[in-house]
Amino acid sequence: MLDIKKIRENPEYYIAETEKKYTTVSLRDVLAVDNERRPLLTEVERLKSERNAQSKRIGELKKKGENADEAQAATRELGNKIDELDKKLKELDYKQTEMLMHVPNIAPRSPEGKDSSDNVVEKDGPINFWFRLPGLSRSRLPPRTRPHPVLPRRTPEGRLRRVHSAVPRYPQHHARHGSAPEV
Repeated sequence: MLDIKKIRENPEYYIAETEKKYTTVSLRDVLAVDNERRPLLTEVERLKSERNAQSKRIGELKKKGENADEAQAATRELGNKIDELDKKLKELDYKQTEMLMHVPNIAPRSPEGKDSSDNVVEKDGPINFWFRLPGLSRSRLPPRTRPHPVLPRRTPEGRLRRVHSAVPRYPQHHARHGSAPEV
């Protein structure tokens, strides 16, 4: 998912790159939702700060023994307004996130195309991951780099042996060593 901060910093670049991908969601719409969401977020934060200040003042009034009913009613009204704006802010956040999830990531040097049928597959030949080091053959490589799973195990005498499977063979194991699991 693209970062909205980066889109805000360089909108022309991201809009041009996503239009090459033929996406169904326009970044212009995402930015429009963001421009609607940001002032609302600022307003909600300002109102929460004001509510906290009023709550502190109510506490001071009650300590002095004065009547705080008017201040409590104003704080309650402010709380209702905050709840209403918070609900709208959550809806906008959800809408923006949902839109951003449908915008493809920007890949460097990616070919343009309408869908996956326009993809270009490049092959240069077989890929060989094995390489030779001076004085080191494949049989002398550590067990984890060998092409098949070989796990070192200790024999009863303490020597290491190679076990070619990590899957325990319960019937064979318990026939040799006893103590079959109870079902």
